Amino acid sequence: MSTFDLAAAQSAQTAYVAFLAVLAYVTHRAAAMTHAARRERLAYRIVRIEHRSERRAERRIGGAA
Repeated sequence: MSTFDLAAAQSAQTAYVAFLAVLAYVTHRAAAMTHAARRERLAYRIVRIEHRSERRAERRIGGAA
């Protein structure tokens, strides 16, 4: 194996490792974004339920008076 072949193999290996690093980073970011979106939807749902409960309580108070 010549020096050129070794350099080419090492370059290919370096490119592959860099590709795996980028893939791991992108996967990690996608998972974090998915988690954040899930948290955001849950928070929105909680606020919506709280508002609904407040409106029901106001109607009950208004209806009883």
